[in-house]
Amino acid sequence: MREIVIAEEFVAKPDGAGQFLHGEIHHVTRWPAVGTGAMYTPVAKYFVWPGVAAPEVLRPHWRIDCVLREHHLAPAPDWLGRRLADAMMLHGIVREPLAVTWQIATAVGSESRGPIWDGDDGED
Repeated sequence: MREIVIAEEFVAKPDGAGQFLHGEIHHVTRWPAVGTGAMYTPVAKYFVWPGVAAPEVLRPHWRIDCVLREHHLAPAPDWLGRRLADAMMLHGIVREPLAVTWQIATAVGSESRGPIWDGDDGED
């Protein structure tokens, strides 16, 4: 599976191994007049794993964290988190009991370690 449709304008892409344990959610803008043309804009990241806790506190369960970027194409965090959970359950990736969180992340800095851009020699 190359992507999971979350809603008409949103899809979840898998990780590098083709599994849906973590990945990105994209807003999709389609141009029907062009045919198959579409623009994918990343608006969130997601993480899926079996919930871990002391057995005397929580029952075994799945957990999904949906982390949205601050972007004008990103929908309401609760809406996207719920739609993601519905889609993951529909495709058998997770099942109930399930804990879902949604949050907004703000990048506060970054740096490159070594040459990451094509043609970059790694020197300033």
